Amino acid sequence: MADAVYRKWGRVDVLINNAGITKDSLMIKLKEAEWDEILRVNLKGCFNTIKTFSHGMISSGGGHIINISSYSGLKGKEGQAAYSASKSAIFGLTYTAAKELAEYNIRVNALLPGYMQTEMGVAAEKAMEKAKEQSITGALSNPEEVAGFVAYLVKTDYITGQVFSLDSRII
Repeated sequence: MADAVYRKWGRVDVLINNAGITKDSLMIKLKEAEWDEILRVNLKGCFNTIKTFSHGMISSGGGHIINISSYSGLKGKEGQAAYSASKSAIFGLTYTAAKELAEYNIRVNALLPGYMQTEMGVAAEKAMEKAKEQSITGALSNPEEVAGFVAYLVKTDYITGQVFSLDSRII
C-alpha cells in the first residue's frame, strides 16, 4: 500500500488512522481469535502505518498523524472489551509517537470523533440511540464538523501529543 501511495503522490503529509472493527461479545464469551483480530486491525494497523509512513514524512520535512480513537476507549463499554482496549491503547501509542517524532516535525494527535451515523454506527441502532440520549446536545456527531476539525488540526504547527474529543457525551 505504501509503495502505491508514494508512486502515485510522491509523499504523504497527513496520515489518518481510522480503521476499526468490533465484534461485540461479553469478555467471558469472546473468542481469543476475535480478540486478536480486533487488536490487529485497530491497534497493530495503526502502529504499522505510523511506522511505515513516518519514514517518508521524515524525508519530506514533517507531517501530521491523526489516530482515531473512541468513547469506548476512554470509558469502556460492556460487550466491547477488545474494541475498548484497542482504542484505549491508541492514546498511549499517540503520546509515544508524538514524543518520538516531534524532532522530525511530525505532529501526532488522537481524535475521538463521537458517535456518527457511519456504516459501523448504524449497525448498532440501540447504541446509536443511547449515544444520542447521553449527548449533552441530544445529537450525534456531525461528519462535516469532524472533517472541519481535522482540516484545522493539520494546518497547525505546534499541536502534538493531544487527545481531542468531539463527543459531547464526555465532560
